[in-house]
Amino acid sequence: MNISKLLFVSRANLKGAKRKKTVLVMMVLAVISVAVLANFLNLIAYNYNTKLNSIEFRQIEVDPEVVYPSHSYKGVNDKTIDEVLSIEHVVSCEPIRYNEYQSFDIIDIKDDNGNDVTVNGNEIDLEKIERVLGEYRVDEELTVNCAVGQSLKDSPVMSCIIPDKGMLFNQENFTMSDYDISYLYGKTLTVECLYNALVFSKADGQGFEEGGYSNETVELAKLTLKLKVVGVYSLSEYAPVTGANTLLVSPETAQTIENMAVEEAKKTMPNTVDEYVSDPYARRFMVTVDSRENVAEVEAELLELGYRPFIWGIMDPSFEQFATMFSGGGTFLLVAVLLLTTINLFLSVYSNINERKAEIGLLKAIGYKSRRIFLSMYLENVIQAVRAIIIGGVVSAGIVLTANIINLNSVVFQYRMLIIPWTRFGFYILIAFALILVIPLVCQLIMTTLITRIQPQEAMNS
Repeated sequence: MNISKLLFVSRANLKGAKRKKTVLVMMVLAVISVAVLANFLNLIAYNYNTKLNSIEFRQIEVDPEVVYPSHSYKGVNDKTIDEVLSIEHVVSCEPIRYNEYQSFDIIDIKDDNGNDVTVNGNEIDLEKIERVLGEYRVDEELTVNCAVGQSLKDSPVMSCIIPDKGMLFNQENFTMSDYDISYLYGKTLTVECLYNALVFSKADGQGFEEGGYSNETVELAKLTLKLKVVGVYSLSEYAPVTGANTLLVSPETAQTIENMAVEEAKKTMPNTVDEYVSDPYARRFMVTVDSRENVAEVEAELLELGYRPFIWGIMDPSFEQFATMFSGGGTFLLVAVLLLTTINLFLSVYSNINERKAEIGLLKAIGYKSRRIFLSMYLENVIQAVRAIIIGGVVSAGIVLTANIINLNSVVFQYRMLIIPWTRFGFYILIAFALILVIPLVCQLIMTTLITRIQPQEAMNS
């Protein structure tokens, strides 16, 4: 079978095709729909669900009985854990052991040899590093898959992992830009941390006869810590769970730091610290629910039992609204375009065969088999598909590039979840190309019997 001859016939037939422009337009729209719409829809669904199903969206905090504003709830007591665990869908109920967030200032950064790399030759811009790494956060789930080095599951105490890039905020034009900090891998950060803790104290004798607890944020101690950077995680992939400019530590490291702060605080504020450490009713409790769908039900049960619940995970309303609207409208548009493409290709194939009965009959008269005629007609669609993937690919790349720049500079950090890597874009372009090759093939296979029935006499009759 001579492909070059079939291509010649296909190109010749394509020049006279009446619906070729319509088919090309629909193929281009199909490419854009898959490479852009389907890509964004899948990305939104994955990241949105990852965010909502993360542990922070399944947790409810229960506080001690607070004297203000009222005593309509009882706070924690010796029955709290058993009562809460008896609620359906509750996975665990534990006292909060440490404070999840702490801000810090970086004093210096040293390499494995103990050399201060922030001084010699200005190897590292400490001012920018301090702007993009300003706090540490505990990763409760330990789910970080590091692009480089160890994950938190494998990291020793007093180590940390960092994002591959930090976010520099420009106050003049309110834009954000990436600042690569992956080169800090293997370095040791010396940080100064003013450790803050939410402390609950008995309110008796403070003008509140009813009892209960008062709460205030207390600076327990000023600590100088050394944290070895043992891993680098991808900020764009981990963005649904964490935020920008965050250094992650394990719960063991966070507990060690709090213990250090408590020991220091005992020297200056023994009464406050003693109550903070020893009074079991002066602690907050964290309740973990099996799924986000059941959080509201558990919250209602806690209220009925007399506790004051506080749900932790709250999605940015603007992003949630955008995700909902885009998912609905985008899905409708994607289905509509693909359906129209399929219908137009089917009609094109049908018209192609009906209008060329004489040509098909002539080709059969000179020795062409039905399968060769089938292939030559399909090659017309392949030529159209190649043109469509070039045009649609360029347009789609422009749309993705524009959207990526907008999302990269958005002050709403969740929109960074919508940045499409070019490798992912390339993958969806391949899917689009396969789709516009398969749809006309299926349509033509359905019409195969019509091609087979055409006889050489058709050419004579026409």
